Amino acid sequence: SLTMNDNYGVVVYFVEQTFTLTISATSGGTTDPSPGSYTYSYDQQVTITAIPDTGYAFSHWSIDGLISMTNPLTLTMTRDYSVEATFVEAPTATITGTVVNAETNEPIAGATISADNIATTTSGSDGKYSLTVPIGVYTLKATASGFYDWSSTIDVSTEGTYIIDIPMTPMPPPSPVPTSTIKGTVTDQEGNPIPGATVTANGYTTITDAEGKFTLTVEPGVYTVTIKAEGYKEWSKEIDASTAGTYVINPVLERAVAEVKAEFAVGIILLVAVVAAVVYKAGR
Repeated sequence: SLTMNDNYGVVVYFVEQTFTLTISATSGGTTDPSPGSYTYSYDQQVTITAIPDTGYAFSHWSIDGLISMTNPLTLTMTRDYSVEATFVEAPTATITGTVVNAETNEPIAGATISADNIATTTSGSDGKYSLTVPIGVYTLKATASGFYDWSSTIDVSTEGTYIIDIPMTPMPPPSPVPTSTIKGTVTDQEGNPIPGATVTANGYTTITDAEGKFTLTVEPGVYTVTIKAEGYKEWSKEIDASTAGTYVINPVLERAVAEVKAEFAVGIILLVAVVAAVVYKAGR
């Protein structure tokens, strides 16, 4: 208050009104936002969610001594609040059984069995499995190599043991991959086999054996077959092996020119030597 015995100038200052929300939780769960203290503006709405751990259930909120079972909980910040989430151990059910081959009834080892994202296990060598879950309704799933996936909705809303055997249908064996075979015998122009020749077909490679034989197993397609051997001209031919099957080729390699010339030269020298020997003998 002012006593007006003079002239006065008055400035009024305002500050934002804020309130504190304190959140806590018992063991067995947490909250979103996480437990702690938070400051909010006047009349601001805040939503808190109780999140139970596996094997626990949300029981209630304690709000400054008052009880609420609403989850999520929404508060309007017109004052300070202290809120605690209470969790209790959830009643559980056991799901157990045997995973078997639906056609032979033999147990399946190593199958993965899960109840939603709550619990997962693997079947033993005898195909048996066991899962402990909070009571509720679940999608029970099983997967195993070589078998189609299996799933079923399981209602375990009361405590107890539920026997669920899982028959899994085997997948058919994979179809064989089609192949083509390119084979044959590599010889020289006199019909002699050429061992150790390198045979290639677009990346596939093999070596001829002691009898000049070779075999290449390839995917169906068109190939350029090339054969190389020391002392011989390179041989090449396109083979259309687009249809799975066996394709026989018998390449004949020509001797390299250098070797032919060398052999000719050796022959001339031998001939000259023979003639010289004959002349010498005749002159004696």
